[in-house]
Amino acid sequence: MPPAAKKMEDGAVARGAGRAKSTRAMAKPTEVNRSITMAEVGRHDKEGDAWVTVNDKVYDISQWVANHPGGSIPLLQYAGRDITDAFRAYHGPAGKAAKTLRSYYVGDLEPAEDGNASDGSSSSSPEQVPEHLTAFRKMVNGLEGEFHTEYAHYAKLGTSLVALISAAVYLIAAPGHGVWAHMLGAVLLGFFWQQTMFIGHDAGHGRA
Repeated sequence: MPPAAKKMEDGAVARGAGRAKSTRAMAKPTEVNRSITMAEVGRHDKEGDAWVTVNDKVYDISQWVANHPGGSIPLLQYAGRDITDAFRAYHGPAGKAAKTLRSYYVGDLEPAEDGNASDGSSSSSPEQVPEHLTAFRKMVNGLEGEFHTEYAHYAKLGTSLVALISAAVYLIAAPGHGVWAHMLGAVLLGFFWQQTMFIGHDAGHGRA
């Protein structure tokens, strides 16, 4: 086989392998819509075989662990356990993370003998839940659904940033200005970068 043809064939094989790997990474569990005990979930507690529960539903996140934007360590720490509170602490109920999680749904968590779904889920009895965790759940229940992007706010902030950078450039670069004008321009430029940093910070939260 000519070298050029062999190179093209090797490239096609590599691309095919890459697509297969991507498909496996996003594959959904084959067994769904069944009742699962917490003891069974607990047996899936390692890398390559990781199940978690969120709001009394069971998810097989084995293939997602390596792709998790926050790294594999947080998910592996909770493998085989309930992750409801940790998930709610970092992700909203209608965000991208929640949609991704739903694609790995396996079944519903079977209630334990005491009537609770699990000793770590949001349906645990008050006697089993530490005071700080009860306070956290109360806070989350009152706040979820309250946070929405206010585009008018970012429009105002964008206008302010344009004004800041324009004034800074004018004071620093325009001819005829003295030292004090240059210093004021430097201060305005500092404010501009500070506010821009806050936008990046807020955008990071929205991304999650």
